[in-house]
Amino acid sequence: RLPVVHWSLTFGGGSYSEPTNKTGLGELVAAMVRRGPKGTTFNAFNEALESRGITLEASDGGDFTRVSGNCLTEQLPFALAQMRAMLRAPAFEESEFARLKAQTLSHTQLALNNPASVADHEYNAAVYGDSYLGRYATPATLGGITLDDVKHYFGTDSYGHAGGDTILVLSGDVSVEEGQKQAGELLAALLPTDQAKAAALPA
Repeated sequence: RLPVVHWSLTFGGGSYSEPTNKTGLGELVAAMVRRGPKGTTFNAFNEALESRGITLEASDGGDFTRVSGNCLTEQLPFALAQMRAMLRAPAFEESEFARLKAQTLSHTQLALNNPASVADHEYNAAVYGDSYLGRYATPATLGGITLDDVKHYFGTDSYGHAGGDTILVLSGDVSVEEGQKQAGELLAALLPTDQAKAAALPA
């Protein structure tokens, strides 16, 4: 009954395949992608979304990456176009990376001084060992990550942004026909042609 659409784009890949000595890379990649496409600044990108009431988030889930959001029905084409642009050609600006890395290092250092966070880290390490589930970012692993690492990781098959394990879900105030149309346009820009043709199915 509300004129709002929610969506979630999930694809295979994420921090599970990051190098052990650069734990935290997957999260940095997702955060850098969210900073918008080439040709615009992070602030301008956010302003374009917020002025239209659009929420857009990118997150690393370990063995998957998710880009999700919501907006008023009338803003759906614009919102998905912006998401498509940032996934196809993220800006990866040096200044934004330096700012993000500094913020992440600060938050990580604070977490390592928090007994509850330390207990969680130690528990996961004891249970899961050296798998990605048992690893956690430290100032040392984050400190070795460069913008070139982010660009390379984003472009690899392991990150999955252009792979076949892609699921797009739309819900809310959108018809099946309009949902399929919008999904088809989005996936056609992100997936190989044969996969995109078979991707948009009604639910």
